[in-house]
Formats: sequence, structure tokens, C-alpha cells
Amino acid sequence: MPDQNDPNLDETYLTRIADRIFPFLARQFPVCMSSDEFHFFPQALSQKGDWARWDDFAPDGVADTVARLEAWEKELVKKTIPAPSAGQEAEQAMLLRVVRSLREQITLAKVHETQPTYYLTIVGIGLAEAMASGAEALQARMARLPDFLDQARLNLRHVPRLFRDLGIEMLAKQREWLKTLPLAESLRHPAEEAFDRMDQHLKDVPVREEFRPSPHLYKRIATHHMGCFLSPEEIVRELEREIEETQALLEHEAAAIAPGRPWQHVVHELPRPAGGAMSVYRAIIDDLAHHCVAQGLTTPDLLEESPVKVEGIPEFMRPVRSNAAFSMPPSHPPRGGTFFIQDAGEGARVPADYRLLAAHETLP
Repeated sequence: MPDQNDPNLDETYLTRIADRIFPFLARQFPVCMSSDEFHFFPQALSQKGDWARWDDFAPDGVADTVARLEAWEKELVKKTIPAPSAGQEAEQAMLLRVVRSLREQITLAKVHETQPTYYLTIVGIGLAEAMASGAEALQARMARLPDFLDQARLNLRHVPRLFRDLGIEMLAKQREWLKTLPLAESLRHPAEEAFDRMDQHLKDVPVREEFRPSPHLYKRIATHHMGCFLSPEEIVRELEREIEETQALLEHEAAAIAPGRPWQHVVHELPRPAGGAMSVYRAIIDDLAHHCVAQGLTTPDLLEESPVKVEGIPEFMRPVRSNAAFSMPPSHPPRGGTFFIQDAGEGARVPADYRLLAAHETLP
């Protein structure tokens, strides 16, 4: 037992409790914790990587996770650090919010009981991660995939019709993708059967029309889980103000380009650079990188170590992806990420706001 009077105890307290929280969560939820796709999970990699593990949403596993989150939450609320620095206060508040938000997502939002696409996203990302690590990792993940899908099927009991329909659409595309993977029949066949069972379950499960969270839960998510600390009414006012400011700016600039024409038409007719979408985005990201170096926001060495790749959104992820998204796996220092775009073919039309989109998703 450490000496409770040790003057260094409080200086290392946040590190020590984090060293208990994150390894546990990384073991319980290896895919959710390794990807930035799952918004309310912190990012951390398990120090003892086990490719045979999938995220544990079995009732016993969920109950154990919730119990531990509750205990850590109480510990963080009770703990008082004498004369904390501003950094320590911020870190303690952030750690508490992470633990509390995840607990409430599991116990109140309960997406693991309502959203088939949640599990299928885990499947897609989990298999993609394994493939990137080699044949042995992929085989280990595939061997346990039927168990993961069967547990997901048992959990999905309160499914809104909208989520059910998206799940069926995504499942069909994921099954087609599965056929393209380099797998032995001994791994492929059990996985296909598990997908068949999931498909039948989604077609048979009773559905409800309402898919939105309750007003109370929505307020909790928007205000606290997302960390903006504004009420829904304040969020609406802020959004309305930003829309008004943006529209006024667009109208002013459009009038300078084509007086008398609606700004929407002017934007739509803006000239696009030649070349396919992939090359256009790679070029603008390169420009952004040089700009960030010139402004002192980053260094050439960091850019070299953290490249931004541009890829089309995988077909099986299209039902749940927006038109563009950036994904960066956890690593310190960072090791780069991937900018996913909806239309990546040579004939794809580049949107008028491609510069803004690239800057929003990638650099800086």
C-alpha cells in the first residue's frame, strides 16, 4: 500500500487512476477504443494485444464495465487534490467526464441494444485493423467473429425501424465485402452463417417508429457528453447566429462575383480544378501542410511522420458515413490518418467547398 501521507501521491494520482481505467477499457472494447469512429469511447490501445478478442457487450461484461465506471466516477468525485494546478483541474474534470459519459451512454443511450449499424461498424473496423496487421491477426479475429455477431443479435431487442433498415442495408454490403477477403473456407463459412442469422433476426425483430432519444437524454448528451456545456436552447441560438453570419458572408462574396444572382447559384458554378477527386484532395492537403509549416503550427518532421492518406469510403461503410470523414488511430506521437471521401472515382465531381472540407477534416 502506498503511504497516504506521501507528498508525491497527489501529483501522480491522475496518472495512476488513468493507468487503471484505460487498459481495462482497451481490453473490454479493443475496437471501439482503437478507433475514433466511436465518439464516446476514449482512445487507447491494449498493451497486450489479443486479436481473438472483440468488444464485450455480453450482459456480464457490460455489468462489470458499468460497475467499474461507477466506482471510478465516485473516486474522481471524492478525490481532492491539495492546491491543484490549472492543468490538474482540467485533467481531473476531463477524466471524470469521460468516465461518466461512457457509463451513461451504456446505461441510458444503450446503442448496443438499438443500433445494428453500431455492431457492423465494429465488425468492419475490427477486420480492417486485423488485415493491416497481417494474416495471423485476421484469422484470429475471424475465428471469433461468429460469437460477436451472435451476441449482438441477442442484444438487439429494442430496434427502431430506421436503425433496422440501415442495419439490413449495411449488412448486405458487408457480406459482399467479406467475400473479397483472403479467408480459408473454415473461417468464411461460420462467419457467413452468423451474418445469415443476424439478417434473419433483423427481418423478424419487432420494431418501433420512434428513434430519437427522450428530450431529457438528448439534453444530457448534447450538454455534457459532447462537452459543450450549453443547453439545447443555447445551442440552437448559437447555430442560428453562425448560420446568419455565414449566409451574410456568402451573399457579400457572391454579389462581388455575380451581382444579382443568388449565392447558391454562384457557389454551384464556381470552377473546380481539373483531375479526379483523389488528386484534387491530395493537392489541397499538400497546400494545407505547407501553410501549417509556414505558420509554425507544425513541423516538416511531424508531417512526414503523420501522413494524410485519401481513400474512398468502403462500400460497406456508406450507410453510416457522411460525405467525408477523417480517421486517425490513437498513437503518441501521432502516426497520421485517412481522409475518407464519398466519391473517389476519376469522374467524381469535386464539391465547391473542397478547400474548406479538407481543412475541416485534415490539417490543421
